[in-house]
Amino acid sequence: MKKKNVLIFTAVSAIILIAIIIWIALKNQKIEVDAEQFPLQVGNEGEYVALLQQWLIDQGASLDEFGVDGIFGAETLAALTAITGSSQMTYQYFIENVWKH
Repeated sequence: MKKKNVLIFTAVSAIILIAIIIWIALKNQKIEVDAEQFPLQVGNEGEYVALLQQWLIDQGASLDEFGVDGIFGAETLAALTAITGSSQMTYQYFIENVWKH
């Protein structure tokens, strides 16, 4: 029984260590933002819109109907306007606020 517990502990420890190594590697990836995708505004779709939507939620905005769907529609527009006072997200504002978030 003791050997079985040691083996289980060793296996779990190895899995945790591998997960930590993968997490550190992914966290340190350098991903560039494509400036040509900006400004983000109604009609845009994709990963930058999804990041914006998550940031808006983190700032306290409500995206109750569609949530983080990657589509910049009326709900995202209302949330963005309420948080920033603007109807579009510029590249500079995205880099300084959303991307570093």
